[in-house]
Amino acid sequence: MSGLADSGPAAQQPGPKPAPARTISLVKDPNDRSQATKLVIELARYPVQIKFLAIREVDYLAELDDLEERHPGRRLLDNVDAKFFDGTDCPPLTEISDLQFAEAMADEIDTWVRDATAKGIMSA
Repeated sequence: MSGLADSGPAAQQPGPKPAPARTISLVKDPNDRSQATKLVIELARYPVQIKFLAIREVDYLAELDDLEERHPGRRLLDNVDAKFFDGTDCPPLTEISDLQFAEAMADEIDTWVRDATAKGIMSA
């Protein structure tokens, strides 16, 4: 994590901002939730939106997705979206259409771009 702190928005020179990165993570519960949470909070300072996909609801991923509601101000902006393909949040993977999957993947990108631009992480 120390390498991230040296190249964040505060260390960048004025000018064009880097293009956003979008990660897609297929994971099970991390071994070290505290470290994972710190990394998610740190990544909120960069043009990175994190999308977690799970075949069932995972409490920890839901916690990361709702971090601002549970702990306002812990990160610069909401950079996480978790999707659960279990029939409650999204259709099960065995039944989902391509369009439904694409909609789930695109969900929250517009608000993230707006917020990242407003916070100076991305340029308009």
